[in-house]
Amino acid sequence: MKLEIRNLSVEIGELTLLKDINLTVSEGEVVGVVGPNGAGKSTLLKAIMGLINVSSGEIMYNDKKINGLPTYERVELGLALVPEGRHIFPNLTVRENLLLGAYVIRKDKKKVEERIEFVLDLFPWMRERLNQLGGNLSGGQQQMLAIARALMSNPKLLLLDEPSAGLAPIIVSDVYKVISTLKNEVGISMLLVDQNVKKTLEVSDRAYVLERGRLVLEGRPEELYKEDIVRAYMGVKV
Repeated sequence: MKLEIRNLSVEIGELTLLKDINLTVSEGEVVGVVGPNGAGKSTLLKAIMGLINVSSGEIMYNDKKINGLPTYERVELGLALVPEGRHIFPNLTVRENLLLGAYVIRKDKKKVEERIEFVLDLFPWMRERLNQLGGNLSGGQQQMLAIARALMSNPKLLLLDEPSAGLAPIIVSDVYKVISTLKNEVGISMLLVDQNVKKTLEVSDRAYVLERGRLVLEGRPEELYKEDIVRAYMGVKV
């Protein structure tokens, strides 16, 4: 698995959301993208998934240009998005939410049940809540459900958009434990964007700093996680 972004730009009218982005994610790698609110992090993931149009540049997945492919075909190729704000279906049960994530493999009933068992092993608390409405879950549980739903399609590359947003610190730690498990035990590749600089850099193999639609820095987490860099580009203290 390899994702390669080449000179990617996204423009809406006269507004430039992303400019000349170059980024890679390799097999088994967790790559973080950090930056302040409005930097273009979510726009980047939406562009990769085909949810917004790209003005120029290339999105290469396994050496195949996927610009122009509809989102469902990108999911079939092995990409999956955990959207910002979770966007679970509150009036559907936990099981029904999971089944929606398995849409691209829906014809293979055995595989669907295998994926359900996979996510239930990852999130044991879901077993007794399969028939509970998604809207009755806590915010942290809804975030876990959003991750589990994305995993139902058996992705090779998981895109996570602000997984810590709106969650209490203890719940953020639980979410990042799951991300660490996916990295260390499952070996899934991930592109992770989050305003939580500390947690993102702790789990990432490499990271990029995005500011006003441009990538301004990239490197190993230990190189980027320095007080002057974090303050200059992200406006937070370490």
